[in-house]
Amino acid sequence: MSFSFSAQAIEVGYGVPMLVGIQKAFAWATAFAAVFAFYAHTVFGLPSYQVTPVSAAAVAVGLLGMAYFGFLERQYQLTASPARHASSFLLTIALLLAFASTVSHAFADEVLIAEWGVAGVTFGVPVLIGFCNARGELLRAIGIVCVGFGCVDLAFDLLDYSGILHLANHVGEPGSGYGLHYLGAAGSTLAAGLVGFLAVSFVASGFAAGSLVSNLVRIVLIATFMGSIFLTGTRTYLAASLASAALFVLPMNRRAPLVICGVAIAGLFLYMTFNSASGDHDNALRSMLLLDGFDDAIRHPLLGSGPSYIDSGSLFATYQWLHSLGVVESGFAQFAIFYGLPAAVALMAASLTAQGARRPQQSFASVVLCLITAIFAFGSPIGSFLGSITFYTALIYCQRDELREARAS
Repeated sequence: MSFSFSAQAIEVGYGVPMLVGIQKAFAWATAFAAVFAFYAHTVFGLPSYQVTPVSAAAVAVGLLGMAYFGFLERQYQLTASPARHASSFLLTIALLLAFASTVSHAFADEVLIAEWGVAGVTFGVPVLIGFCNARGELLRAIGIVCVGFGCVDLAFDLLDYSGILHLANHVGEPGSGYGLHYLGAAGSTLAAGLVGFLAVSFVASGFAAGSLVSNLVRIVLIATFMGSIFLTGTRTYLAASLASAALFVLPMNRRAPLVICGVAIAGLFLYMTFNSASGDHDNALRSMLLLDGFDDAIRHPLLGSGPSYIDSGSLFATYQWLHSLGVVESGFAQFAIFYGLPAAVALMAASLTAQGARRPQQSFASVVLCLITAIFAFGSPIGSFLGSITFYTALIYCQRDELREARAS
């Protein structure tokens, strides 16, 4: 009775509309913090290791705020179909297995603070997102914020490319096997690629309901962001952006089976990785790291080797260095190494099952979930705050909110 009284008092004090509004405010703050984490070192002129803890704290506060006020709202959204029920169950199994692996290694091995941070992101992000009721608003905020920062990356790259002003760093040389990569304001091809991909996906997702004029503007924006992604030199996110645009822009593709699309993209990239030309050092390095990753995952199949922190600021593109730090170029293999193959399989099955659920047409959440899952086979798209939050928000949104919001619109 005491809990019921206190909950009623809280509801009377805040009111459901106010709770929803507060969650939306936290959603926008979280989206901005997650994207800005890529650019904080550029803005403040500090090393990444100094600004990353501050960014992590800002993201954590945003997620905790959404979860707390979502809990007070007391409106848990249930899954609405057998496929979505199965996906939610599989996600729960994956997180429980990962938690069991972490606990077992905590007793058997010395787990450092950084490793606990990795585990905390693995469990904390999906659990907190599950408690909040503003997942749709969070995805919309991520899309809009990525559009803004994608424009900033484009401006930095164009100024550097034209020789007007060298604000952005670039690596490589024209005509070399690696090529010339412009790093944008983020200073990272993967960061700029992920932001550009999400910007393209968000802009393209409005095609079905857009007018002729607004869709022409969308085409210009998509082409512009594609050019920015091309300048970064990341083939992964360029291909993902092209696939996302194709799924939204062409009417016949808006109901295409996402599981088949994702598997085809993952299979194509894996084939290209292991059948690269003799001078393609990028794919040759990736193929060796992939094989090492799956080999390491098989060595400890049940509970894995425990979470491990990899400092992205200390990475150099040599096989010996990356292998010694545990870089495996596959999010699936990395998850399996950390928490065991059953946990990794359950997580992938949760995503594929959610993608296979029936929906009127593709949504921003479903397409992003499909393509991030595809990249998971040969990259680590959820290794950042933005990637992790986007993946788990899209997954849980497809499980609980997608049908309800589609029917309401």
